[in-house]
Amino acid sequence: MRVPLDSMEESVMPWPQPEPDQTVRNAFLKGKDVGEGLEFSLMCDVDTLSREPSNRRLFYKVTTTHKIRQTRIGNSVISWIAKFYFPLTTEKLAEALEILLQDWRLPGPFHNSEDNKALLENKPIFGLLQSFILGYYYGALGKLIDTSQLLLREAYGSWGWWDLEVLQVMRSIWDKPPPQDQTQSDFKYCWRVNLLRAMAYLFAGAEISLINRLNDHAVGVVAKLSLVSGSILGQSVDKITAARFHLLDVDTSCIPNNANLILSGEQPYSQRRSASTNLESLDNMELAEAREDFTAHIEPDWQHDANSCLVAYRDEGRMVQRFSPLNIDIAMVASQADNPEVRFHKDGLSKVFRIPTSNFRGGIVMMHPQDSEGLHASQPTDGNEPLMAPTLARPRARACIAAMIIG
Repeated sequence: MRVPLDSMEESVMPWPQPEPDQTVRNAFLKGKDVGEGLEFSLMCDVDTLSREPSNRRLFYKVTTTHKIRQTRIGNSVISWIAKFYFPLTTEKLAEALEILLQDWRLPGPFHNSEDNKALLENKPIFGLLQSFILGYYYGALGKLIDTSQLLLREAYGSWGWWDLEVLQVMRSIWDKPPPQDQTQSDFKYCWRVNLLRAMAYLFAGAEISLINRLNDHAVGVVAKLSLVSGSILGQSVDKITAARFHLLDVDTSCIPNNANLILSGEQPYSQRRSASTNLESLDNMELAEAREDFTAHIEPDWQHDANSCLVAYRDEGRMVQRFSPLNIDIAMVASQADNPEVRFHKDGLSKVFRIPTSNFRGGIVMMHPQDSEGLHASQPTDGNEPLMAPTLARPRARACIAAMIIG
């Protein structure tokens, strides 16, 4: 299904009768308005970095800008639908569903997804519900997708009319959530791979058989369009950009993939070396180097699986390091965690160990002199002076170095 990105409601306008086009369109727009209230924050477990790379996982914390509904919503059918297909029951969602489904009565209780078949008994209302759900998730997930590189601003959905598969895919986002606290009514957690499945289905035209093969190492898909993580393009430079995906219409021969799945390769190990033992005054230090930012390029993981991919960072053409795209995103999340111990504050610091970014070439990770056995600083140090790499206005250099140190 073609989905014009600047007027996504047009995708449901050709809906077959008996639903009037305008009614279905309005249901889509109402759902989109409600869905746009969701906000997504990319997270990882505090012990993620201590795990083997094959066991590292990312997830989203989902919140809303809308007021949460505290009282009972509609009848049992409406209450079940709100709980089963939507992450958070807000006042706007409750009001919209109560109006949309006020005259809908279904025989028997609703307990699980098998009861979905009963929804088809009333095609006119089911058409409105499907359109509302599509609008909701196009509005919500569209906030996570960068479409700026598309010449033709058009996405592809793999859904059809009166399609129960839509409900199945959207419900799967919230299946088997991360083991964080799920008792709160004002936020929810979901795995990143689950959101990737839904985004690929709604925006890239990925069929159900493809998205069902996605796993935790997946960083994108190749379908009618390609949907890739920001790390693949060297765009993952902080926690916000790491959360986003990019929709591309490009020659897919340049993207290593395994049967249309884009998977993270195995990241090479970095060498460790002691930093210069000379302390420098922070007040007199230039926080930027008069050099171009690092470049980032995708390439196959030739050492392990050429159908998986790595991202190679270079400094003035010289190799710095190759990374698993997944590890780049994890490093961006971990380096900006809500933990004061991992934040840098200039206040109260007078001296630092300055590290030129060229020192990281060849996969060299600079270590603090106090962490290097047998090495001693040539000037008095209490071990609290941080390492400082001047990366002001060089976001890819900063992301690369952070990934080397954290990963």
